[in-house]
Amino acid sequence: MKDEEQVKEEEVKNEEQVKVKDEEQAKEENKEQAKEEEEVKNEEQAKEKDDEQAKEEEVTNEEQVMVEKMKNEEQAKVENVSNEEQAKEEVKDEEQAKEEVKDEEKAKEEEVKHE
Repeated sequence: MKDEEQVKEEEVKNEEQVKVKDEEQAKEENKEQAKEEEEVKNEEQAKEKDDEQAKEEEVTNEEQVMVEKMKNEEQAKVENVSNEEQAKEEVKDEEQAKEEVKDEEKAKEEEVKHE
């Protein structure tokens, strides 16, 4: 009888040990799974953050391009106005030179008349 009781006790003991080991293994697996899920979550958050930063940089770049374009347009306008004013000055100078030539010719004619 003692042998049977001892065998039964050992079986119960072994079953309990197996049960404890299974529970520990399940806990360990749960920890691993939770750890993997956390890593995936962190990777997704990092990707979202990177995507957001890339979008912000794109917007910033677009804004810089627009500002640069506006500066260039403004500079072109200023240069056009400057060129137009310079052309007007040149026309004025040409007209003045013509007037001076006419005045010289008149002066010569007057000299010829007086002689």
